[in-house]
Formats: sequence, structure tokens, C-alpha cells
Amino acid sequence: MSKRIHIDIIGPRPNEVDIEDLSRILDDLRRAVTACLPAEISPSNDSLSRVSLVEIVDGSDGLVMEVQPRAAASMATLSSALRLRSYSDLPTAAHAALFRVNELTTKRKWGIRIRRNKSIAIEAVEMTEPNHVTPPTDRRVISGGTELLARCLRVGGATVPHAELRLSNHRLLHVEVTELVARELGKRLYDEIVLSGVAEWDATDGEIRAFKVQAVTAFRAVPVDVAFKELAAASRGRWDGIDAESFVRGVREAAD
Repeated sequence: MSKRIHIDIIGPRPNEVDIEDLSRILDDLRRAVTACLPAEISPSNDSLSRVSLVEIVDGSDGLVMEVQPRAAASMATLSSALRLRSYSDLPTAAHAALFRVNELTTKRKWGIRIRRNKSIAIEAVEMTEPNHVTPPTDRRVISGGTELLARCLRVGGATVPHAELRLSNHRLLHVEVTELVARELGKRLYDEIVLSGVAEWDATDGEIRAFKVQAVTAFRAVPVDVAFKELAAASRGRWDGIDAESFVRGVREAAD
């Protein structure tokens, strides 16, 4: 059963909220909610994860959203993090989206108010201070070269190209790309592709925080036994006798 939540933009008069700013706030709120969904859920195909803007009141600064059950749980998680000013337990993408909202509203000398909705555990909170949301760069990271399996859902941009990627764990990843990479992605929209590049992972939850795409290639599906044989051959014995869990634990401890 859907519920309604009320979010206010504090400060501006109705004619002072530009549609582009409103769009950016709504988009980042959507990204924050999506990032807090269970990894196996694909929001675009899951009606219980939908967030809809159903009404704008008080000019253009009062937003009424209708949220389905899973999205309501995500909003409750976000409102709690904002009230406590504690973001380490949030997925990196959610933390980054809230930071961008805080950054934009601070620049405009506005604020954000989430009204309490006891029925879905959403807590009342106001985000009016410049440092209400700490920068996601404060989180410990691990970086290195890697390859990602993904589908490109969107790519483009008037100035700097950006791409929206759906990773194999169903998470969305938004990245800045070069024009050359953008053209390659444009040829392979909705296809499974392999992206080679340099990534940054959150040292706490292992989530990819940033990714610089260097190359795009088609995905080649092979039987599992063939894939493991190719991995073993590619490693050239580097992993022989190494306990993978101990290795990863050591990398994370070093990042601390």
C-alpha cells in the first residue's frame, strides 16, 4: 500500500525555484532511495520500489511524493541518517546523492525539510546547514584497475558526457566518460558489455564509489568451467596457495 511523504524546500519564494534545480533535487532523492533498495531489486521493474511526484503545493517549494513499500523503507533509512548525521552505514551512492542535495541547497541558501510520517517510520528532519551531510570523500577507499560487467541504459550530455550503467548486481552507477567512450557506449545500448578502467571501492561496504572507463568491449558468454579455466590461466599461478578471504581482509585493514 502506497504512502505519501511531504518534502519542503525551505527559504525561496515560489518563483525563485528554477525547474533545473528542482529536477536535480528530485533526481538525487530518487538516486538516494534507489541506492538503499536491496541489491537484487531492479527499481525500473519493481512496482513496490516506485517513487512518484503526485503534487506540488505552496508554489514550487512543497513536494508531495507517493512511495511504494520498498521505497518507503528506503526513505525511512535516509531520514534517520539525516537526523543522526551518520552516513557510514548508507550505501556510497545514497550518501553521495544526499551530499549533492545539501551542496545545491546550500549554494542557493535554501534548506530541505522532510516531514514526519509515523506510519512508515519517516522521521522529521531539516537540512539547513552547509555541512549537514559530510562529503562522501571522507569515507575510506580502495582503488585499482578492474573490469565491470554492465548494461548501458543512457549516455550523453551537452558538455561533458555521462553514462548510466546497470551493474550485474542490479545497482546503478553514474559515471563521467570521454566522447570516445560515449560513442562506443552509444553503439551498445542495453547490451551486456565489459568496461575496463580504474575503480574506487568503499572500504567498509565494498561498493563502487567511482569508476573511470578506459575501454568498452562486448561481453562473451562462455560455460562456467571454461570461464574458470581462463581465469586460472590469466592469473599465471599468482593465486596459488593464497586464501582469498584473508587477502581481502588484509587489504581492508591496510586501508584503515
